Amino acid sequence: MKIQEIDSTFENQHWYEVSNLGDWPGVAPFGLGGTDGLVQYELLIGDLDGNGRVQNNDAGIVNGHLTCLSNCGADNRGDINDDGRVQNADTGIVYAHMFEQSVPKPCGH
Repeated sequence: MKIQEIDSTFENQHWYEVSNLGDWPGVAPFGLGGTDGLVQYELLIGDLDGNGRVQNNDAGIVNGHLTCLSNCGADNRGDINDDGRVQNADTGIVYAHMFEQSVPKPCGH
């Protein structure tokens, strides 16, 4: 999932909640259980396969897409810096976060 927020800073290894209460044009309400409009997720930069750890297989996902220089399609996970291309800079981002892992969800969530 790619999220772009204006005037906000997302931090690596932090939990966030995303809400859609039905006021986003063309997007159906979503959330836990499909009705409450809330999704909780952790931002873990470089974890492209979603296993909660940044490992060599994540770098492999980027390397497998290095030939994509524009219009990468639906599977553009390799474009970590969101410049529209999959390049060595994206691989560098994965290696900069190598061996980081998920942090526990905060209490009360």
